[in-house]
Amino acid sequence: MDSTILKVTGINKKFPGTQALTNVDFELRTGEIHSLVGPNGSGKSTLMNIIAGIHQPTSGKMEVAGETVYFSSPSDAFAKGIVMIHQELRLFPKLSVAENVCFGRFPRTKGLRLIDWKAMSEIANEYIGKLSQDISMTALVETLSVAQQQIVEISKALSQDARILIMDEPTASLTMEETKVLFSTVRSLKERGITIVFISHRLDEVLEISDRITVLRDSRLIDTLENSSSLTKDDIVVRMINRDVNVDRIKKSNADRETSVAISVTGLCYENKLNDVSFEGRHGEILGIAGLIGSGRTELFRCIFGIYTSWSGNMEVYGKPFRPRHPRKAVQNRIAYISEDRKSEGLVLLMPIKDNMLFASLRKYTRRVVLNKKKVNQDLGKKADELKLVCSSINSLTSNLSGGNQQKVVVGKWLIANSDIILMDEPTRGIDIGAKDDIYNLAEQLANEGKCVIFVSSELEEVLKVSDRVLVMHEGHIVTELINKDITIDEIMHYATGRHSST
Repeated sequence: MDSTILKVTGINKKFPGTQALTNVDFELRTGEIHSLVGPNGSGKSTLMNIIAGIHQPTSGKMEVAGETVYFSSPSDAFAKGIVMIHQELRLFPKLSVAENVCFGRFPRTKGLRLIDWKAMSEIANEYIGKLSQDISMTALVETLSVAQQQIVEISKALSQDARILIMDEPTASLTMEETKVLFSTVRSLKERGITIVFISHRLDEVLEISDRITVLRDSRLIDTLENSSSLTKDDIVVRMINRDVNVDRIKKSNADRETSVAISVTGLCYENKLNDVSFEGRHGEILGIAGLIGSGRTELFRCIFGIYTSWSGNMEVYGKPFRPRHPRKAVQNRIAYISEDRKSEGLVLLMPIKDNMLFASLRKYTRRVVLNKKKVNQDLGKKADELKLVCSSINSLTSNLSGGNQQKVVVGKWLIANSDIILMDEPTRGIDIGAKDDIYNLAEQLANEGKCVIFVSSELEEVLKVSDRVLVMHEGHIVTELINKDITIDEIMHYATGRHSST
């Protein structure tokens, strides 16, 4: 018996000025975990949006369980059991777990036709209980962890009789422990015959969870691989980007090199988020900061950059006292902040690339309120080439770029400003492995030029790849400093989870 539950043949999708998909053939089997990988802009999201009814193909054919279908909206896909869980979860934070699971399909009492709250709780508990999650049906969604919110989203899909579940970057905001819980949930869904599409840039996770892996590049399907013990990250990467990348790069630490202190923080406290934080960042090094979500890493950056101002303690920049009351003060002191949320905090997506790259340097190119457009185009064009920015023109809208190229625009903005202390908060989140490698190389280049790079990442392997020294944070404290020579991920996790306190 044919186990194919979904099949697309010859799918093409053209947006104005862009061929997003070119003659793509793709199929899913019942009860498999099928990963979809590829560089930003390769067509992954477009293909899944077509399958989920969000976009319609320019041409091609789609079949579900042998029946030819055409989806004009997501509701058509729902009717065939196809549900997409987006990276930005679509839940109502002020509503309860039960209300979110049953939203739009509330059970009603007889007669008065009021909402049957007891029945709604029972329905939600039935689906969440299948995933073995200890989540209260009356808890507000905003009080749950991201991992628990994903369970609610999955339960909502199951309550709609989902047969195909598309998960877009589901682990992007999860800790290692939360990822294990999610993977256990995904495997239990597979055992029940539900097909999972897993979109991710994290190749270790892809190899761990997948039955098959499909690679897209430049709008085309390159290959579909059966997962096996012999399949490696290099096998996937060479298909993804058609060039070699040092997947297993090892950082050679410069921590012993004599360099001057760029920034010094002593006894920094902020509300209940940071407690007595002290460290030094030096010119010519990459200082990694590791820790679980909620450990205080982002709050530390926001204090340094002047976003949070009600902190106590002392800070020095280039040997002089520093207390920024506004990000403008940080920029004037050549401090850059690459936020983890580039779309809402780092860019204005509906403005051109050129304008976004120019925001932190307007005075540099302005004389008597007149902008030197020739100099701007010359310098920004050169910087775009150095960053390997893939775009038709620096006058193109930033929203048209892939995630990796949007991140390069953010980085370019601060390089144009000649920043000397560069705070990178999750700089590779949601970008492909080729763009990640470019960011790693850029961070090393900046350090080699004598700049101080402070690099935060939830991916501990990534911290080891780039850092000279590693500070580990736990519950608002810096609990240890490690020199990156013989550090292991287990050693970092030992401190990041607070286990050091009991040893």
